[in-house]
Amino acid sequence: MKRRGVIITEVLIAMAVFIVGLLALAGSMTFTLRAVTRSREQLIEDRNLVNDVNTYMIKRVISHDVSPSGTQVTKLSSGQQLLVNGKSINYSVYRYKREGRNPSSYYLLQRED
Repeated sequence: MKRRGVIITEVLIAMAVFIVGLLALAGSMTFTLRAVTRSREQLIEDRNLVNDVNTYMIKRVISHDVSPSGTQVTKLSSGQQLLVNGKSINYSVYRYKREGRNPSSYYLLQRED
């Protein structure tokens, strides 16, 4: 028996398989795009936190009267003493912290006169 054409069911099955493949590809591309976007946002937030710490350090070098400030800064303790070569040094501890899914923290010791 010779078949001259393709049955409509074969065409429908081929189209269904093709559409399932396209949907899987689109889903994986969407997932990857979301992951890249989230990663980029977290990197930007971490970089901003590092920039805040660096800005404070530059201001501290220029003027000794500057204390850390901002919404991401918390003073953890003050009036602490450290003994270095028999000399007592007073210092305060500050924490720069970024809130979010993956919080980042930087601790800063500031010498107090």
